[in-house]
Amino acid sequence: MKKQMLAAAFALVFTTLAPTQSQAQQVMQAKIPFTFQAGSTMLPAGEYRVQPAFTATETVQQLRDADSSSAVFVGTYSVDPGNKHVEPRLIFNCYTNVCFLSEIWT
Repeated sequence: MKKQMLAAAFALVFTTLAPTQSQAQQVMQAKIPFTFQAGSTMLPAGEYRVQPAFTATETVQQLRDADSSSAVFVGTYSVDPGNKHVEPRLIFNCYTNVCFLSEIWT
């Protein structure tokens, strides 16, 4: 149990995001130091760009490896955080040896 909690904390703490602007879309850079599952796809550790997949909607996000070898589309839904000054972040749930992308905050 303690190992799982540490893994989840590690996933949140060491996932660094840097928001940038790209053609009026919000693009985030994330360095993810572990293999993780997004949707039904396993992705390797590395640096990723997270951005809306389509300009007209933010309900589908694209995660693309910095070297463009790995990419996945993830369906999302919007929620109002109440606080409009929320920092961008990725949140992972980790169990045993597997981490799952569970939230994308833009």
